[in-house]
Amino acid sequence: DLSIDSVTYPKQATLTIPAGQSTVVKINIVSSSSAVSGDFINLDLTAEVSTFDYLKNETRIVINDELSVELQSPQKVICYVRDSFSYTEFNITNTGNAIVRLNWSYYYPSEEGWVVGFANPVKTLEPRAWSIVNLGVIPPLNTPIQDSAFQITISVIADNNGRIFEQSTTLDVAVIESKYGNLTLGEDNQKPFIGIPKGDTASSQVLLRNDGNTVLSGDLSSVVVDLEGKKLTNWKVNLEPPRLTGVNPGETVIIDVEVKSPNEANKGPYQIFVNLSDGEQIVASINLQASASNAKEDTGLFNSLPWYVSVISVIIGLVGVLLLLSRIRRQGIVDNYATEQILADVYGTGYEAGVRRESALNIGQSQDEKTSGEVSQAEIAAALAQSMSSEFTPLPMPNSEYNLPSINPHQPILPPPAILPSLPPPNLPPSPSQNQFNNTMPESTTPPIPSSGLPIGWTIEQWNAYGNMWLEKNSK
Repeated sequence: DLSIDSVTYPKQATLTIPAGQSTVVKINIVSSSSAVSGDFINLDLTAEVSTFDYLKNETRIVINDELSVELQSPQKVICYVRDSFSYTEFNITNTGNAIVRLNWSYYYPSEEGWVVGFANPVKTLEPRAWSIVNLGVIPPLNTPIQDSAFQITISVIADNNGRIFEQSTTLDVAVIESKYGNLTLGEDNQKPFIGIPKGDTASSQVLLRNDGNTVLSGDLSSVVVDLEGKKLTNWKVNLEPPRLTGVNPGETVIIDVEVKSPNEANKGPYQIFVNLSDGEQIVASINLQASASNAKEDTGLFNSLPWYVSVISVIIGLVGVLLLLSRIRRQGIVDNYATEQILADVYGTGYEAGVRRESALNIGQSQDEKTSGEVSQAEIAAALAQSMSSEFTPLPMPNSEYNLPSINPHQPILPPPAILPSLPPPNLPPSPSQNQFNNTMPESTTPPIPSSGLPIGWTIEQWNAYGNMWLEKNSK
C-alpha cells in the first residue's frame, strides 16, 4: 500500500507536486507469516510525468533474521509423594523466523532425596513452531505438605549459527497432600503361594508402610486373575484385618494373607492383587504370584519348574535313551560267517565230537537197554543236529584262505555252542576251494528202511539224512 498525507492508496496514487516542493510517499510492506530468514521480494517503483517522461527504481527486499523464543510456564511446580514422577508442563514457542536448536537446564538448591529431570525435551524448533516440555519431580518419602519446598529455575537457550537467545523462569516447588502406601512381603520367601496343593491353603504376611504425608485409612480387597486377565472366583483369599484406620506417615502394620486353591484348579500361574482403597482411589497395591500343585507330597523337580522347562527336560531324556539303545544295538550285531558254519569242527576236539555223537545216537533202542520214558521228536532232531559235525572229517585247505585259526591238540575243551535253529545255507559265491570240496564229497544215497519200519520217533526226512549212521551203529 501507498500512504500519502495519511491517505492510503492501493498500489498506485496520483498527486501534484508544485515546482520546488516535495512530498513523502510511504510504502507499507507486510511479510508473510511463513517467511523465513533469507526470503526476499523485488519491488518496482515508477514515477510518471507522461508516457515518455518517467523515473523507475527496482529494489530487493530481503527478510532479515529474527531469533527469539517464548517460554510459558505455570505458577508453581506441583508434586505428589509417590514412587513415580509428578510432571509439570512448559510451553516453548519459536517466535522468530529462523530454525533454532534448544538447550535445556534447571537449577535448584541441594535437597537430599529429591529427583528432578526433563521428560524428552524438544531439541529443535522450526519458525513459528511450538512444543510442550515436561519437568518431572519425585520428592522424598513422607515429605510434609508445603507450598514452597524450594525454588527451581528452568532455562532454555536458543541457538542459530552462533547467535543465541535465552529465556528462563523461576518457580516454587509445592508438595500437596499425598496418600501413598507401600505393600511388601514380610518373609524371606518371596513366592509363598507357589505350588499350593489343590484344595489346601497357604498363608503369609504383608507389610503396609505409610510412605505418604497424611493419615491412611481404607478397605483391603483382593482379586485373583489368570494369565489372560480373567477374574477367578473359585480361589479364596482372606485378609486380616479387612480394614485399616489411622495409619500415620512412616507407620507400618501387618496384614495376614491366607489363600485357598480350589480342588479343580489348574496348575497356573495366577496373580493375586491385594489393594488398599480409600473410597475409589487405590492408595497401595501388591501383586503376588500363585500356582496349584496336585498333592502335598508333590515336591519333586518338575513341580518346582515351569511346565515348558519340564517338557524340554523330558524330551532331552527320551532322546538320550534312544541314542543309548541304538548304540547298544550296533555293538550287539553278530556277523554271520559262512565258513564257520561249514567247518564247525575246527573249533572243537575229536574227543568232544565223539562224546556228543555217542550221546545223540544213544536213544534207547539197543536190546540190553531200557528207557524210562519216550523222547520227543524235537529232542531227537536237536541232538542229531548238534552231533552231525563230528561225523565228517573236514577237508584239508589252507588256513590263510578263510583266516581260520589253527587246531591246537592241547587246546582246552570248550563247552558246546548253544543250539540254534537250523537255517538254509547262504548263497556263497563259488570259489576254487569250495568246488574242490564239492567234487571230493561222496554222493549221498538214501539208506534202506529196516524191515521193522522206521525207528520209533523218526521221520522220513530224518531217516534220509541220518539213517546210514543208525544202520552202522545198530548193525554191530
